[in-house]
Amino acid sequence: MVAVADVLLSLLAGGVAGVVAGLFGVGGGIIMVPILHYGLGLPFHLATMVSLGVITVNTPFGLHKQHERRNVRWKRGVFLGLGGAIGVLLGVWVWARVPDATLVPILKSVFALLLLYAAWRMTGHEPTMHDIENDALLIPAGIVAGLAANLLGIGGGLLMVPVLVFTGTVIHHAVATSLVAVFTNAALSTAIGFPVLVHHLLFALPIAIGAIFGIRGGVRLANALKAERLRRVFALGLVLIGIGIVVDAVGILW
Repeated sequence: MVAVADVLLSLLAGGVAGVVAGLFGVGGGIIMVPILHYGLGLPFHLATMVSLGVITVNTPFGLHKQHERRNVRWKRGVFLGLGGAIGVLLGVWVWARVPDATLVPILKSVFALLLLYAAWRMTGHEPTMHDIENDALLIPAGIVAGLAANLLGIGGGLLMVPVLVFTGTVIHHAVATSLVAVFTNAALSTAIGFPVLVHHLLFALPIAIGAIFGIRGGVRLANALKAERLRRVFALGLVLIGIGIVVDAVGILW
């Protein structure tokens, strides 16, 4: 039986994750997984599955809002999503062969370093950008994001948005376009893990409800910010999340 306090915590977590998802073009799993794992006591692998299920449900709402504003660059999103699908399948293969205790700290440390590097690149007044002629070159970035999505229970947008910006995409369009691949990554991971996830829907439902409302607000906030400010806010978010992941990975707090 799920306690009322757990339901309220799940609703709050979903709402916050939804705002973060809409604001930054990410899935929100970076908020949900720690709360599910540490706050509600779910095993890490199960927490990632619940998070990805919620991302699958709430991301289309944010994507629809961004599409209405003509911010989505669908071709780039599709190539990122294609790479993401490959990364997700690679993640499934890794999960089956490497114990959580060995894999998770290493993966978190590498992921955190990538986030901190991306934040450093984005803090300049005008980050160095190299426009690419062939959008298929985004597939490798999608693979890395898909791998992170499956193993950490996130959408992968924290990696994809900086890549899109560095390859010539305006920040508002990058945030919107990232959601295409975020949905692809989460949906494929959820489909693969659904036989297990279906037994834990009581955890996923209140988070999903909160996230659906939150992501709408996040999209409005993202589009209200000027490009320079949105880029700096995103970079600050990457720094805070990266530091948090490092602390978690080395076990300072837990």
